Amino acid sequence: MSESSENISPSEKTVLITDGYISASDGHLTLEELDSVLKNIAAGSMEKFSKLKTIGSGGTATIISAYETALGREVAIKVLRTEYRKNSKYLERFIREARATAQIEHPNIVPIHEIGVLDSAGIFFTMKRVNGETLKDIIEKIYLGNQRYIGEYPQRRLLEIFSSACQGVAFAHSRGIIHRDLKPENIMVGDYGEVLVLDWGLVKHIKEIESESGTQNPENIQLDLKKDGTKTVDGAISGTPLFMSPEQAIGDTKSIDQKTDIYSLGTILYSILTLCGAPFDDTLDPAEILNRVEKGDFVRPKKRAPKVKISRELEAICLKAMSTSKHDRYPDVKSMIADIRNYQYGFTVSACATPQWAKFWKLMLRHPVISSVVAVAVILSLGYSGANLIFMHARFTTARDAAMKYIESGNSAYKKSLYMHKELDAMENERIVSTRTTQEKALEEKLHDQEAEMENNYSTALMLYFSVPPSYEKNESVENGFKCIMKNRIDYSLMTGNYLQARKWLNLLKIWFGKRYQDIKDQKLLNELSTVEKMIMGETTLVIKTIPYSAELGLYRLKEDPQSLLRPVFENKLGKSPLTGLRMIYGSYLIKVTCAGIPEFIYPVFIRRGIKSQVIEIEIPQKTPAGTVYVPAGDFLSGGVNSRGVRLRSIYLPGFFIKKNEVTFSEYLEFWKSIKSPADKLNFSGKIRLDENDRCFLDAWDNNGNLMYNLKLDRPVTGITLDAAKAYCRWLSAKTDLDIRLPSAEEWEKAARGVDGREYVWGNYYRDNLAYTIENEGARKKYGLWAPPGSFPEDVSIYGVNDMEGNVREFTTTRFLDSPYFFQIKGASSSTTKRFLFCAYSSDTAVVPTDIGFRYVIPYKK
Repeated sequence: MSESSENISPSEKTVLITDGYISASDGHLTLEELDSVLKNIAAGSMEKFSKLKTIGSGGTATIISAYETALGREVAIKVLRTEYRKNSKYLERFIREARATAQIEHPNIVPIHEIGVLDSAGIFFTMKRVNGETLKDIIEKIYLGNQRYIGEYPQRRLLEIFSSACQGVAFAHSRGIIHRDLKPENIMVGDYGEVLVLDWGLVKHIKEIESESGTQNPENIQLDLKKDGTKTVDGAISGTPLFMSPEQAIGDTKSIDQKTDIYSLGTILYSILTLCGAPFDDTLDPAEILNRVEKGDFVRPKKRAPKVKISRELEAICLKAMSTSKHDRYPDVKSMIADIRNYQYGFTVSACATPQWAKFWKLMLRHPVISSVVAVAVILSLGYSGANLIFMHARFTTARDAAMKYIESGNSAYKKSLYMHKELDAMENERIVSTRTTQEKALEEKLHDQEAEMENNYSTALMLYFSVPPSYEKNESVENGFKCIMKNRIDYSLMTGNYLQARKWLNLLKIWFGKRYQDIKDQKLLNELSTVEKMIMGETTLVIKTIPYSAELGLYRLKEDPQSLLRPVFENKLGKSPLTGLRMIYGSYLIKVTCAGIPEFIYPVFIRRGIKSQVIEIEIPQKTPAGTVYVPAGDFLSGGVNSRGVRLRSIYLPGFFIKKNEVTFSEYLEFWKSIKSPADKLNFSGKIRLDENDRCFLDAWDNNGNLMYNLKLDRPVTGITLDAAKAYCRWLSAKTDLDIRLPSAEEWEKAARGVDGREYVWGNYYRDNLAYTIENEGARKKYGLWAPPGSFPEDVSIYGVNDMEGNVREFTTTRFLDSPYFFQIKGASSSTTKRFLFCAYSSDTAVVPTDIGFRYVIPYKK
């Protein structure tokens, strides 16, 4: 059994949701099944994250803020606390939370990025990092009299936040998923107005609940907390006592369903209305809190907070949701949202009986231009059913007109955001360094404000559309307004490169249309949606030409193996060039080029999203110089967060050949022995330090060119200067009649990295022992200070260049932008740490033992 489960008690059983359903016939996982799940979760490494900072800690888990270097984004990492990492109950709950949350993609539910296992911290998952504060914190600051919060969060705004959270819960319910721990602390309000429901750790699928036994004996229920009803508990009683439903309070697991969450939403609304926290006294013993929850023993909102203006309708909505009897609660969350919306826009609410005169008065308030005399006459003549139709139509027109105003404001912010984003892109393209200018930072801040304005207006308009009576949901004006919002959202996401968000908006559009999506007759709309699908998938049409010869082309797709190493997987035989109309989707590929009488070579292709068509011209060299590999001309992604201050950008480089292995002592000494000038012989000799205690440099070889200090001829040469490496290239050029020189930093990076912007030659994740760095103790014992070239089969670039990651660092002819007196040294070595392994990284300082060598390039000439 794996280490992850070695301390699991044999008597324990767990439940795991897989794709929304129970994974075992009885709804539980055996120890072997849990162990299998843990083994199938990919191993991870903290090396892919930087800027780690703990930002929160709960009863069982810790949240860490981090920067994911490979994708250039901020994330939140959730890990179990040390004492729970080998406990089956908490492992199961943790996996269940990650999987369930990943299945419910919705704007009001925090998205999950990945799940994995870390050697140092056990199982983890990453999610979107949201800067903001919880609804609990906001309510507390209003209660304490913070004037900024009182002004920024009036009751109307708090109700909008509540409605947004309800939308997320309603969507989860539509997927059969129950949260079971809803409370103000689990609702996050972002800095730009976004509202997210957090912490799905107690999530249950409705099918799972149906398979469980019924009520627990209260005498057998043991609480895991003492004198604190604000904390989440998980057991026979699961949830937070102050905000849980009566059925949860008595451990009646069989009765838990969507209405359980509706009760908790009612308690959140109670907190919003009263600004006094939970409906129950948090100073009481947890057992007493549960007793009061079961009996519904709490003070009504208006009585609890007599100085706060709480309308009769809002109190009725709150009390209906918090009914002790499930039968008396709202049938679903959408009904509760509808009542909140009805209250906000002056309509009657189902939770509160409204006399006909009051309904009429509300109508007059909404439509003051209508003569009261005419309205009364119409109502009297049409009777109750006719009046009801008038109310329904008035409700629709009010929501529609209000929504259109919000759409107009959203469209204005959308256009401004587009303009600002293009302006920001232009500024970024003008610089190479990653540091943003003051002007860029100011513009970026304004852009964020406009984006928030756009989203807030569009979200409010959608909520208004969701509130229209069912008979008006398919009204043309409603559908047109909805399509306008979603089209702009999708277009903006595509334009800004946020394809994941574009996919979510497209899915929301499909959910809105439902079955009608298949029957859309608007050909223009269908064409636009088809184009969007292709852009999200990254579908591109390729034209491939080979110059000057025709060649056989084979296509391979690069995919991650179980160790997260990128491996070529054969796709198909493309045939002879030229090729047209070749459809490919987003991803990294290899084209194997085979031409009679010419060495076979690789042409990497990275298909990016947002490009409809692309022409690739592959130059075929007639001859490849001995000991080199061919790096064809073309664009590649250079720089990035792990470089020395250079932003990620696309660069075009002409084709070149690069030496497959680093220059060895044997090869270099042939040059050195040919030198006639005593001064040059001295200047170009090797000087090394093998130990930090060495006070001076030692001669690497004697006057006859015999290596000293147990150095070996088949190892990479070190201890020479940049000028000596250049002199070697000039000597070899004269000897071979080829244009041989040291590589630029960009040429070296492309030869190591390929074209897709990967972090390491083997992919995007650090792996131990794949290259020779100071951490690789096994390699040091086997090879000594340096290894023979080609000793590490995974330290081979996509073009077939050996040891681009480790063994020795290598000279280039490119100076640093911020330090023009220093030349960039690329790669890591047996004397440096894994920090130097990033293909984009450059160093400039010598270390001990001496570790800088070189290889050369030969420009391709047509």
